[in-house]
Amino acid sequence: MKYILKAKIINDYRAKGSRYSKLRGHTGQDLNYRYEELPSPITGKVVLITKQKEMGNVLYVKDLNGYVHVFAHLDVIKVKEGEAVTRNQIIAKTGNTGTATSGPHLHYEVITIKPRNLIDIVMKRSELPIKGWNTDPTKYIWDLYKLHKLDPEGNPLPI
Repeated sequence: MKYILKAKIINDYRAKGSRYSKLRGHTGQDLNYRYEELPSPITGKVVLITKQKEMGNVLYVKDLNGYVHVFAHLDVIKVKEGEAVTRNQIIAKTGNTGTATSGPHLHYEVITIKPRNLIDIVMKRSELPIKGWNTDPTKYIWDLYKLHKLDPEGNPLPI
């Protein structure tokens, strides 16, 4: 099983490119997943499942801090809207859905209630279905895991 914090980053947060806003850049990270099972990096609740033109099959999970984790280009979603999920529970199989993709991968975002740092101020999301600010997703997970004394796989560190 591949964990978010152990996956290779293909396209980083705020990366510049022709399809991204010149000011904001990429709103999340593209991670090297090729039709693989996806364990949830957080405990939370599924708040929305959508099918979008560019992002394909998209899963939105709200964590215990109220932040929403976005998983896109999914092949199969294995949870239902309203379902509680636990860290490391298999929530989806990654894929290649949607038009904004250059092959199978996972697009991962974290949407916060308010900016976590100065750079996030320009990352305001006004489009639906979820409003807020994008932040660096793996940095957020690292900070969360350090706070709760978890290893990169989300398991408790030995005392």
